[in-house]
Amino acid sequence: MEKELNETEHRYTLDAVCPWCGYRYLDSQEFEDEEDSIECGNCMRKFSLQREIEVTYCTERCETDKYTDIKKLTDIDRKDILNFALQKSKEFHEEDF
Repeated sequence: MEKELNETEHRYTLDAVCPWCGYRYLDSQEFEDEEDSIECGNCMRKFSLQREIEVTYCTERCETDKYTDIKKLTDIDRKDILNFALQKSKEFHEEDF
């Protein structure tokens, strides 16, 4: 069962909010991570602050990469080798007749 928030708790807000007087700190990022408690500059009462950080990643393909270039060369080389072998095989068999 989830704990219900009361008016003195503020969770997942974009700015720190004093749970005593509701003062919103627009410069919340300036609080030190090591601080155990903060004294509100508005009502002078203490409250605790916990900073929640979410990290996300975005990726995208590069236009070219070494693997793609090597694979293309390998495919071309394979075709050239097969064509060369086929041509030589035909020449060899033509000499027999």
